[in-house]
Amino acid sequence: MSGKKILLVEGFSISMEFTTSLLEKASYTVLQAENPEQGIALAKAEKPALILMNLRLQGMVRLQGMDGLTATRLLKQDSATKDIPIIALTAYHINKEEALEAGCVDCISKPYDCRLLLGVVVRFISWNHNSDFQYRRMVDEFLSDCTSVLRRKFTSHYPSLKPLESSKF
Repeated sequence: MSGKKILLVEGFSISMEFTTSLLEKASYTVLQAENPEQGIALAKAEKPALILMNLRLQGMVRLQGMDGLTATRLLKQDSATKDIPIIALTAYHINKEEALEAGCVDCISKPYDCRLLLGVVVRFISWNHNSDFQYRRMVDEFLSDCTSVLRRKFTSHYPSLKPLESSKF
């Protein structure tokens, strides 16, 4: 696709691995931060084209320090990072207006649909695809990879569970 850099600020390792795998399959370079402080430092140093920020990092993984909403506000106040679009990712119920007020351009609830995530990323990075056919083919490959990545991750983390052969994600 583009090789553009996306900063993923995510404290939950399975979500980090899954989202990174999917974005890399779509030819993005993924920078990883496990907490908001690392995310702010990477955003300033690397100037990514887009930031995917888990807004409730502090509560989810019991980290000390700031949460994703606070980090978003700080990034938007800094002249070096204020123009980088930030998309909120959260598994917790959050008022979308709260995310937008903090400075996010959009909010995606987890678990997210792979097509939705890719569509939002493409929209805010302004990828110029050559044709709808090429885009649809890439999305189909992306979704196929979603299924295999999910199965591999869940099987490795929960070996006693056997996936149903006929199930689809």
